[in-house]
Amino acid sequence: MDELLNNLTSTYWWLSVVVVGLIINLVSSYLKPPLDAIGSKTFHAWKARSERANKMYVKKVDALAAAPHTQVLFMLRAQSLRAKSNGWSLTAIFALALYQSSVWLGDQSPLHADQTAPFVSTGWALSLIVALSVIASMRLAYAAADLELLVMDAQIRASTPSNMQ
Repeated sequence: MDELLNNLTSTYWWLSVVVVGLIINLVSSYLKPPLDAIGSKTFHAWKARSERANKMYVKKVDALAAAPHTQVLFMLRAQSLRAKSNGWSLTAIFALALYQSSVWLGDQSPLHADQTAPFVSTGWALSLIVALSVIASMRLAYAAADLELLVMDAQIRASTPSNMQ
């Protein structure tokens, strides 16, 4: 506490605080325009990319609205992606069950008795399988959801009168 009071009453401390404050103010005034320019370019690039993606999506919806047979094919593709996603989910569940059984059995587990890969532990390998399976499952599920949304939007577009669009 005494050291804090000594610092607050010290002329050297106050002078160093003022000098550091001035340096920070000068540096920030020189850094602000380039940082603003970088932020502006990033925002405009992001906005342009979003606008391009929206235009492409509208084109896809319009094309799909005019082709009911293609809508059916897209929905079949979405169902196929969902089935693959479920398969990867089951792979993750199986790997988790295998890992848990090896933990419960301990040294009696066949996974511990014969290590075929001496540099990779069974736990790490199963964890990697689970992680990759979950990632694959989520990617496929999101791709299926995107296709389903595209078809639903196309069906809505096809069912609305052209003067209401």
